[in-house]
Amino acid sequence: MQTKMDYSYNCSYFQYNNVTPPNIGQQIKALGKFAMGVGIAGGISTALLIVLFIINVFTNIKKSPARRRRLLCWITSMPMVVSILSLFIFLIPRASDICDTVKQVYLPFVLMHFVDLALLIQGGEEGVLNEVVEVHAPFSLCQPPCCFFGICVHDLTFTKIRLRIVKGLVYQAPVLQFVLIIIMNVLDHADFLEKKTSDKLFQFFALLNILAFMFGIWGFNILNAALSPMLRTKWKRYILRTKVLSAFVVILKMQNFILGILYFANVIPCIIPYISPSIMRKRYRPRIFRISTQVIACVVADNLALAQRASRLVKVTYRPSAGPTIITIQDAIDNNSFYEGHARQIIKGNVDAALPNAQHVLEGTFQMAGQEHFYLETQAVLVVPKGEDGELDVTCSTQNPSEVQQVVAEVLGLPANRVVCRVKRMGGGFGGKETRSAMLAAPAAVASFRLQRPVRCMLDRDEDMMITGTRHPFMARYKVGFDSTGKITALDVQLFSNGGNTMDLSRGIMERAVFHIDNAYQIDNLRCHGIVCRTNLPSNTAFRGFGGPQGMAVIENVMTDVATYLNMDPLAVRSLNLYREGDETHYNQRLEYCTLDRCWSECQALARTDQRRKEIDNFNRAHRFKKRGMALIPTKFGIAFTALFLNQAGALVHVYKDGSVLLTHGGTEMGQGLHTKMLQVASRSLNIPVDLIFISETSTDKVPNTSPTAASAGSDLNGMAVLNACQILMDRLVPIRKANPEGTWQQWIQDAYFQRISLSTTGFYKTPDIGYDFSIEDGIVMDLGESLNPAIDIGQVEGGFVQGLGLFTLEEPLFSPSNGQVMTRGPSNYKIPSADDIPEEFNVSLLRGCPNPHAVYSSKAVGEPPLFLASSVFFAIKDAIHSARTEAGITGNFTINSPATSERIRMACEDDLIRKVIFF
Repeated sequence: MQTKMDYSYNCSYFQYNNVTPPNIGQQIKALGKFAMGVGIAGGISTALLIVLFIINVFTNIKKSPARRRRLLCWITSMPMVVSILSLFIFLIPRASDICDTVKQVYLPFVLMHFVDLALLIQGGEEGVLNEVVEVHAPFSLCQPPCCFFGICVHDLTFTKIRLRIVKGLVYQAPVLQFVLIIIMNVLDHADFLEKKTSDKLFQFFALLNILAFMFGIWGFNILNAALSPMLRTKWKRYILRTKVLSAFVVILKMQNFILGILYFANVIPCIIPYISPSIMRKRYRPRIFRISTQVIACVVADNLALAQRASRLVKVTYRPSAGPTIITIQDAIDNNSFYEGHARQIIKGNVDAALPNAQHVLEGTFQMAGQEHFYLETQAVLVVPKGEDGELDVTCSTQNPSEVQQVVAEVLGLPANRVVCRVKRMGGGFGGKETRSAMLAAPAAVASFRLQRPVRCMLDRDEDMMITGTRHPFMARYKVGFDSTGKITALDVQLFSNGGNTMDLSRGIMERAVFHIDNAYQIDNLRCHGIVCRTNLPSNTAFRGFGGPQGMAVIENVMTDVATYLNMDPLAVRSLNLYREGDETHYNQRLEYCTLDRCWSECQALARTDQRRKEIDNFNRAHRFKKRGMALIPTKFGIAFTALFLNQAGALVHVYKDGSVLLTHGGTEMGQGLHTKMLQVASRSLNIPVDLIFISETSTDKVPNTSPTAASAGSDLNGMAVLNACQILMDRLVPIRKANPEGTWQQWIQDAYFQRISLSTTGFYKTPDIGYDFSIEDGIVMDLGESLNPAIDIGQVEGGFVQGLGLFTLEEPLFSPSNGQVMTRGPSNYKIPSADDIPEEFNVSLLRGCPNPHAVYSSKAVGEPPLFLASSVFFAIKDAIHSARTEAGITGNFTINSPATSERIRMACEDDLIRKVIFF
């Protein structure tokens, strides 16, 4: 689906952000009591002028005593006396600001160009004017300059020439203003002039417009004063005009009064784009977008509610363009919508020869839905300009601070050394903040850089779910050859993923899916071909597992289908095909230190699989409409970035004179306990208590060019970099320790300082001999090597399992088939596992005696591997469905796609009732 979009307003091309320029209260405080006094006096004078108008209409005020006339005139003139004085005080040094203000105000409010200049020129503090006018149109309680001149001329005698001049001012001023407004609009959209020239011309005509307005109102007052004495000579034709002129003045004052009230009540939000005038003046031509949730514009406002209301004032016109709407993978296949040049394929053995010679051959399909990240903290960013040399400080909820730094610098045209990205901690990431956080940081940085004010933005849950993407949905078509014992002899798989409307990380995710298509099974002849589909959905992105779970789910479904076809226990088929020590994967890696057999056997023993199988069979025979199932699933997960250059990390260690240590590394903390592990590594290496070590934050000005905290490699990479830095420091302290072997850490540091030994150093690590150096994990007996922190690791296993439970049984993002709108947005429409979904008996044990020589202190990664273990729930459900179908007299293989929701489970349990529903 491609759409053309016309804009009813001039907008920037970013989505609206909830940022914090000065609010109304801050503006009033900055303007001071002086401006407030002008506003209050204006309100009082408006009320008095209404009374004056009524008296004038019914009794003719000129017949009133002169003292009353002068008193009323002075009262109604006082606010503008103050305003005119302010004009002389502040107009000259702020002329350019006022011209720019008029430029910002006249275009959106051409019909309301009777703007009170008082609020714009109040307040002596530098920069207050700009802060006010860049956020709101300056409606206020102050009065237009309509009464001040009356006190000077109401008793003057006019000649015919003077009267003609005044009448010319009255009648020609509106015409002149109209012409000037047209010229200003032409200049504002003029691409044939340079910006500097058009801005100067605009300012000149804006000043003429202001003068025309003031002289027009002046003329009204003079004419009114001149006509009043004529009433005594019974010039009847002027009576109506006098009353009309008085009414006109009252209407002007009432208009400003009402608009002022609405302004201060925040009832009239206005869209003032933060982009520079050169961009603002260009009306956006229709653009083609591929998704209905395309980011369009950014609204800078002083609070969340105002920004949201303002964003809803932007009118977008959609015109469907030619071409089909592509939402699903099947739509993409039917329309040949793929990302060309990004297909991935791995071939092992000779599949074409092995399949025809296999004893049995099965074909099938399997689909796996996406999954929403649903992190506790949505995408968020705070950008603070430093005010010098274009420097920006970006605090962002991101797994990849270096990419945010790079994107912000590129958007603003700055070198990366002017932008610092900091991450204190995140409220969860799961891969959703590896690249998508830059999408929010860029417009916030543009707004902050343009306004030179701090800008903060945090998406609502609905907004986050609509635009940031999900886990990649997958579809597989497979053909498998096997013998009568269940041994797989050949496998041909074609994978399709739904990449969305841009590539993002889809190629890397497909690569990992292809690498994990074997899971934990030795297959001599294997061919896997992966294709990324282009669809009209938000770009899908990284998620815990990064394509691995999708690939492994396919082979596990194949194993279940083979067991069903042969009428065997799936456990036996899986055991027969497991990898053994020294086997080679389809990507030609020999498996060393392979603990798969130990994990498999220990898990079977702890789960009492033989006894449970008998209990399940007995239960199923005794219950017609309630069935149980069981599945034991192995997992082999590769730990590394498939992009070679990302397998590096840095660290910075400072030791202060009191012995305290400040540690910084390139990883980000998102609740997975990374900082805790790094503290343990440093403590163990420096041989000091953890209490002496502190990690403040992750920052690009401390450790540059960081890799994203992803791929379960955060502890391995950053831990080795920290270890490297600590070892360098300890080597420097060797002479000090030898000279004072009984000394304390603090004494050694003091001695080193006085001997001018550097107590600061950087550490660096790159994964050696990297190809696709996978570690082997299995569960839910898991091989984590020598765990750095068993409590954290067990928590990661449990959390990953429960998140996988949602992936395989509960969570399924749904989209409108007509326009691709996300239908399951917000917690009311999208459900994730809760505390009630955690198994009542949940046993996790860590395999002992299996060190990993390739990682810090022989540990192994733990972030992503546990997630796929939850597929055991999916295949246990499939096992229970198989039991129900068998009892109903239905044999053979069947298809149930992931997630196994209650609806899919019921439909898969075919019986007479389901057949009637399907037939109906």
